[in-house]
Amino acid sequence: MSGFAPRKRASGEKRTSTRDDALNLLSFKSRSVSNLRSALRRKGHSNDEIDEVVAEFLEKGYLNDLKTAEMWSESMMQTGNYGVNGIRTELVQKGIPADMASSCAETAYEGFEELEVARKAVAKKFKGVDEKMEPREFEKFCGGVYRYLARRGFSNDTVFRIINELRDKNQFS
Repeated sequence: MSGFAPRKRASGEKRTSTRDDALNLLSFKSRSVSNLRSALRRKGHSNDEIDEVVAEFLEKGYLNDLKTAEMWSESMMQTGNYGVNGIRTELVQKGIPADMASSCAETAYEGFEELEVARKAVAKKFKGVDEKMEPREFEKFCGGVYRYLARRGFSNDTVFRIINELRDKNQFS
């Protein structure tokens, strides 16, 4: 269980139907089946009501985890701040099945090289940072770059290549 308690309704507040709540939720943003189920549970709807609405929406094409995952992964790729593992992790956290998340993350990365994406992410995040730093300050900076790229799901190989490129640019002697 996710720890969310269903929303309590004030006395006299009219209860909306599960279908209406689901349509309202989907009108704001795309959701995975799992994500929609969780949101409807938080609104206090029963599992039977939720199952019925989800089945109807799947049949009508209102819900489609594959299309949603593809859209989300393309969007994350366009920001240029995520590695393949980062996209995969984000998709799984949003309720996309792991195998589908992996496939969509790999597809989104087709035609891109992770090292180049990581370079752009670092340049965007750390723009205006002086390349020539004192050794102690530079090591602290490299730690920040490492943490940033690791959180964004870039592979260790890519992260260390970026750090080594930064070290090559910042020669102390």
